[in-house]
Amino acid sequence: MKGSTMKEHLENVGRELYLKISENIHAEVESITEKDCIDYVKDVVIRRTFEGYITERETIYKQVSKELGLELKPAPDRWDRAYNIDFYAEIGDKLIGIQIKPITYQQFLDSHKWHEWMKKSFRKFERKESGKAFVIFSTKLPNGRKGIANPEVLQQIKAFIEDARKRQA
Repeated sequence: MKGSTMKEHLENVGRELYLKISENIHAEVESITEKDCIDYVKDVVIRRTFEGYITERETIYKQVSKELGLELKPAPDRWDRAYNIDFYAEIGDKLIGIQIKPITYQQFLDSHKWHEWMKKSFRKFERKESGKAFVIFSTKLPNGRKGIANPEVLQQIKAFIEDARKRQA
């Protein structure tokens, strides 16, 4: 900056930035096609979302199976549509239905809304399939891994299992 003022220096840096933007970025933007945009949207919506969904379900599925000491089975497709059940486990003649919902911390604060929305379908499951349905919210933990946002539900499931086993004994 020797021999020039701060104002002149900032103006020169601004000019260099403008040249880079107008020559490089402008050319890049002009080379983007409509097909590029469509392919990008498909990639984000289909591949990335689906892969994230599968990773999340598998992670939570394994955590829940281990914590409960149960073999969870994928729910039949009709159960997903009719009852909002992703997985289930058999406890004698009783069933446990589990819905896994990815959720952010902010959404978790409003989790009662999810419970209200699913209550009707859960009641149908409980009535028609002789079981109890639970929702497990998954979230990203501070360590970056997926975890259970509402671990208290595991205690509720364990209590149901214990009660179901007592009734069968």
